[in-house]
Order: sequence, then structure tokens, then C-alpha cells
Amino acid sequence: MRKEQSLDSVVQKKRDYENSVVRKRRVFERRERREFEKLKRQLSQSRGPVVVAFIDLCGSTDLKRQPQEKWLPIVGEFLLDVTRCVCRQKGGVVKYIGDEVLAIFEHSSKKVMISRAETFVSDCEAALRKHGCSIAKYAFDIGRVVPVSVPGGASDVLGVCVDRCARIGKLLSPGTVLASADFVTGSSNHSGWRRIANVRPKGIEKPFDLFQLDGVGERITAREIHARTGSSASLMRKVSRLDRQLEVCREELERLRRR
Repeated sequence: MRKEQSLDSVVQKKRDYENSVVRKRRVFERRERREFEKLKRQLSQSRGPVVVAFIDLCGSTDLKRQPQEKWLPIVGEFLLDVTRCVCRQKGGVVKYIGDEVLAIFEHSSKKVMISRAETFVSDCEAALRKHGCSIAKYAFDIGRVVPVSVPGGASDVLGVCVDRCARIGKLLSPGTVLASADFVTGSSNHSGWRRIANVRPKGIEKPFDLFQLDGVGERITAREIHARTGSSASLMRKVSRLDRQLEVCREELERLRRR
């Protein structure tokens, strides 16, 4: 009798455990469906136009070769300085990506948004110079975005202008400011921007004109931009073609000498 009761008890515990697992799975699935529906609604609601900015700390790769206790305060101070300057111009920080900041500026007036973004650069440069330990580089674009918050509370913005701005950020030199033609067209300081080249970075569907803000950082040439946007394979083909042309010129020069 006791053995039968013991067996029944084990069987009942197993059933209780299985039922508990099923209930938890159903709760999780319902929560997952709600989050998925919420994300679908967010993706169908674009906002904008807004100014998108990527601000990156220069020299962080070399900096992080040092012990963490040395570089972490520098990166932390950089992020705080950028955040303060973004908020001062009524912008908002979307997220930190390591030592890079993604921020947006919003206003009903396109010119006001762009003006605040340009003022932010001078504010940020002044704040960084005050500490004397950080150099930043800035990329700007403008367009419609879709704000999303994924399960767990993390937020982000999606959109063509976000992807394009991220690609512009890869073309920057230390201490420089680059922007798309869409951003510069709405600027009151149009004469302060210099067109560099028409570019089509990897992953971007349509080419666009790229501009640099004069007076901030070294001048970037069209050749440098095209070298940075070209794939390694295309660059190798160009080098090979130039080598062949050089060889033809040498042969022709040698032939002329023999005459």
C-alpha cells in the first residue's frame, strides 16, 4: 500500500511539474505575441523628418589597449560631454554604441533642427577642448525614422537616413564633420559646407552628395572618400590597371630613347 501511495505521489508531482511548464510556456507565448504586435505597430509608424547624428570618439582603439581603469573614465567623460551638449540643444540620445553616440534632433522646422545640430558641434568641441583629452568626429543626415523599443526596454531608431548616417561615419577623419546633401540643403549656413564628392557607400541604394563642414578638422579630398568607399577588390583592380598603364609608359619611354 505504501509503495502504491509513493508511486502515486511521484506520478502526481510529475503531472504538476508538466502542467506548470505548460502554463509558463503559454504565458511566455502570450507575452511574446504582445511584444511582437507592439513591434509591428511601431514599424508601421514613421516619424520625422528628424536630424540623425553619429558622434564617435577618435583614437579609442589605441586608448583601449591600456588597462580598463585608465581608459574607462575618459570614455565615460566623453559620453557625458556629448550627452550634455545634445540635451542643451534640445536633442535626445537614442543609445550608446561603445564609445559612439547615436542622437536625434527634432523640431517642426527643418531649419531649426539643422541649426541646433550645427550649434551642437561647436558646443561639443568647446566641451571636449575644456577637458583636453578627447577628439570627436561627427556625421549628420536627415529623414524619416521609425522609433522602436525591443523587449527588455532597449530603444532604437530605424530608417534609411540612419543607415546612411552610419555609413557617413565610416568616412570621417579625426575631428571632422560630414553630412549628406539633404542635411546641407536645409542649413542656413550653406556656404560653410564644402561638397566633396558624390558617393554610394556599401549597403546604400542611391548615391548622394557628401559635404564637409569647413573650419572643423582637416580637409578631406574626393580621392580619400572614394578610396574609403571602394571595396578592396575594386581598389586592387584599379591598382592593377594603373600598374599596366605604367608598364606601357615605361616601354614607350624606352623605345623613344633607343631612337
